[in-house]
Amino acid sequence: MKRSRLPFTALRAFEAAGRHQSFKRAAEELAVSEAAISRQIRDLEGQLSIALFERGHRNVRLTSSGARLLGELTESFEAIDAALSDLIAPPHKRKIFVSVEPTFATLFLIPRLAEFTTARPDIDVQIESSSSLVDLGDDDAGLAVRYSLIDKSWPRTEARHLIDNVLTPMIAAVPLGVEIKNPSDIAKVRLLRDEDETPWQRWLAAAGVQARPTWGPVFSNAGIALQSAQLGHGAALADRHLADRLLKDNQLRAPFDLDINNGAYWLVARDFAKLTASERTFCDWLIEALNTSAG
Repeated sequence: MKRSRLPFTALRAFEAAGRHQSFKRAAEELAVSEAAISRQIRDLEGQLSIALFERGHRNVRLTSSGARLLGELTESFEAIDAALSDLIAPPHKRKIFVSVEPTFATLFLIPRLAEFTTARPDIDVQIESSSSLVDLGDDDAGLAVRYSLIDKSWPRTEARHLIDNVLTPMIAAVPLGVEIKNPSDIAKVRLLRDEDETPWQRWLAAAGVQARPTWGPVFSNAGIALQSAQLGHGAALADRHLADRLLKDNQLRAPFDLDINNGAYWLVARDFAKLTASERTFCDWLIEALNTSAG
């Protein structure tokens, strides 16, 4: 159907009636008569040549076609409402809050954040680096980027997969004083890690390295461990996509092709359908940046 012929008044009446499962409550919401709601829906059914409701003596029930249309309309109306709210909001309402897992923040987000703020100077991004899931409230939905080894969801939130965390050893691009060509050579340098040395143990086992490792300092997160590796202090495990700029700029090198899977990063919100236009813009930019890195 051409956009110029879309029956917006009838669609609005249908969406309210379908959401409430009641012509009476839809009429109350839209401040019109119940007869007007019924007439609009009958006209819409006639225009589409399909039944949208099964009508009983005292109730109505959506048909399968009606349920499908309702889902599309509700999502579309909520998106329009969010966009209009964002447009008419005062400037201070354009702030968005993003809580980000520290390694993701250090390696990926912070090096690229200026690109987003340059493209969208009207959006003020507030970043908090934290491993714990902050309370994402209803009034200010907010966003979070979280890492998990096994979890794919968190209570009272929605989560969308961003990128798998695939780890490989990385060392400084400058010579370390020892030759690193084969996986067994990794035992010649200190292994830098965060508080969990399990990923290193898994990688060494996968590579068949039997030599006893020399452990270096323990850091609060893998991003800081990688910064230490960049300075020539040893080797750290990192994801190629998250560290892609450091690799391309020859600040680090990944000497081996062997990787191990180690969880994933997730984009988390209380309700993605209720994000503001500014928050959705940030989400789209972040996903595009990750896809470009992965490509």
